[in-house]
Amino acid sequence: MLAEMTTGNAESLDVLADARVLLAPVRFGAGIKTKVLDAFWHGTPAVTTGVGSEGIGGAIGAWGGRGDANTAAEFADAAVELHEGREMWERCALRGRAILREEFSEEANLAVVETAVREYRASTP
Repeated sequence: MLAEMTTGNAESLDVLADARVLLAPVRFGAGIKTKVLDAFWHGTPAVTTGVGSEGIGGAIGAWGGRGDANTAAEFADAAVELHEGREMWERCALRGRAILREEFSEEANLAVVETAVREYRASTP
């Protein structure tokens, strides 16, 4: 059964809460792809390319979806696998939220900033 699909720009990110999988075939770009983090925030696993998963940690097997689908065939297979595989979907949804807590929470970012400030102070006379 083909699920309803949202394409293009959504009026609200809340559409992600009702989505089974975010498909983000990112071919180029720099920095963290926030569309993937938005999906994780809403408990929705993602399928993206290596470029789309750059800057978002976790080993591929422990990532919040599939972040290694670099060809059309890999992307299609990953999308079906994640959409249809209940256990994998649940594991990836939980892992996506864990990645947000571990790497993108206020506490995680504050610790990085505090360390940088301490190191700077220690290195300047």
